[in-house]
Amino acid sequence: MMELFFIFTGAFAVALSGALIPGPMLTVTVFHSLKTGFRAGPLVTLGHAAAELTLLALIILGLGGILARPAVMRVVFTAGGLLLIVTAAFMLKASNNLSLEIKSPGDSSAGGPFLSGLITSVSNPTWTLWWVTIGITYLTKALEHGPAGIAAFFSGHILADFGWYGFISLAVSRGKSRISPGAYRKFISVCGAALGCFGAWFLLQGVL
Repeated sequence: MMELFFIFTGAFAVALSGALIPGPMLTVTVFHSLKTGFRAGPLVTLGHAAAELTLLALIILGLGGILARPAVMRVVFTAGGLLLIVTAAFMLKASNNLSLEIKSPGDSSAGGPFLSGLITSVSNPTWTLWWVTIGITYLTKALEHGPAGIAAFFSGHILADFGWYGFISLAVSRGKSRISPGAYRKFISVCGAALGCFGAWFLLQGVL
């Protein structure tokens, strides 16, 4: 039982340290939080969790080594970079006509918080790279304890994401009343540009 606790807390700490680093997930969380309120954070994280569960299953099935191959990672970086650039383009286009009026989660121009969480996860090459390096190391230890170990690992990992992005979503949604419509559109443009920069960097890593 104590080892399961250490697996849980270790997974939580490692995931939180990664979540604290600004990246595509943070960008889309802020974007959707301004549009749909606090619920955006948990919904983005749910999309992220769906992607992580899929990749986790693939690694357990033995595909981690294949994903870690340099040729495969180049494809991942190239495709992921292109997808992030496309997502950024949608955000930049949407920023011209956005208002601060809260809409339903599915109303977002970027495809909804859940879909954005899913897309920014699978299109982020560093996410795949993390899972086939650091993630697989923790997972190997968790597998020694069977299903309970996997559950402890994944629950600790994903709860860190829910906690951090939920906090970000709450802070942004409560502070949006102080943002003017013009500043809001500029801020969304900055988010879109940042996402595009991430995509361009990933794309360069894949093609060079």
